[in-house]
Amino acid sequence: MHPLLLAAALLAPPQDSAVLLVRVLDVSSARIGGDAILVTDSGPGRARHVLIDASDRALLRDLASRSIPVVTVDTGVRRLTLGAGPDSVTLVLFAPRQSCRSLPGAAPGDAVNNCSVGVRIERHGFAMLLPGDAQEAEQGWWMIVHPALLRADVLKAGHHGSSNGTNPALLDVVRPQAVVISANGRQHPFAGVLALLAARGIPTYCTADAGTITVRVPRAGGWTISTERAAACHARTMR
Repeated sequence: MHPLLLAAALLAPPQDSAVLLVRVLDVSSARIGGDAILVTDSGPGRARHVLIDASDRALLRDLASRSIPVVTVDTGVRRLTLGAGPDSVTLVLFAPRQSCRSLPGAAPGDAVNNCSVGVRIERHGFAMLLPGDAQEAEQGWWMIVHPALLRADVLKAGHHGSSNGTNPALLDVVRPQAVVISANGRQHPFAGVLALLAARGIPTYCTADAGTITVRVPRAGGWTISTERAAACHARTMR
């Protein structure tokens, strides 16, 4: 899946204008999993917002009808900076392999997942990696061409916490201090992934159990994770 980025400016500022908030929203239904990550920057006056992963192609029609520009990431690396000065936030977008440009419309799910756009959120030495639905094939390519971009403090688990999206090789490169999993608890996350993260002592948070998960990055440094409710992650209940 290609994460779609929608910048929605001029909304109400956060209570603390010196804080970056990354909210992994609890959007998963019982039928299927989903992603929606709301990034709120700390610009003075009026906050800027970016929604990462915004569902199907109907969104593109809506954007066109509103004359909202769309940034296409189909090659190389692009950097989008929100704000200026000490409170600026940078989104680093790295494109899938060039072969994805010719991906047929009827391509199987694995092929589509391995054409995901990677997103790295950067601010004041903090980094969070969002690999979309990228599986081992695309992740392996990223490790070769963009290894430095994969290093992050917080990892949003690839492919909703499935074993083809989070594996030892990826964790060795990213070296996350925490992992966030957006999943519905039915099809995802996989028990093996939760066991892998537990074995490495990596704190893990799941939207299916904890609700919306918020990463808070203040101007002075340091970062914290809070959840809508206190609950440990549980493995999927359907196979």
